[in-house]
Amino acid sequence: MTYTDADVIKALCAWEAQDRDLRSLRRFISDAFPGISKEQTNRCMEVAFAAPPTNAATDAAATKAVADALRDSGYDNLGELLKAGGAEVDELVAKLKVISERTRLRTRN
Repeated sequence: MTYTDADVIKALCAWEAQDRDLRSLRRFISDAFPGISKEQTNRCMEVAFAAPPTNAATDAAATKAVADALRDSGYDNLGELLKAGGAEVDELVAKLKVISERTRLRTRN
């Protein structure tokens, strides 16, 4: 059976959006697209899993989130803040996830 690249790419994007573990990717592909060629799989994965392009607004938002977290926590170094952990780190990670998700949604639509 043959599959269109568009169908494979859509399925891979949907799989990724569900925060799937990469170890289950091969099984997903085998189950969803039996007999798919390795070449087509690789080609579609390159498109589906390409990092979204960054832009100035995204970079500025991420930089501001980090600067705010450092200021609020009293740390001068992001590495030290991350090692210390705590509510500030949790809040920073949440903010960065939101920024990342917004970027991903804009680039996929």
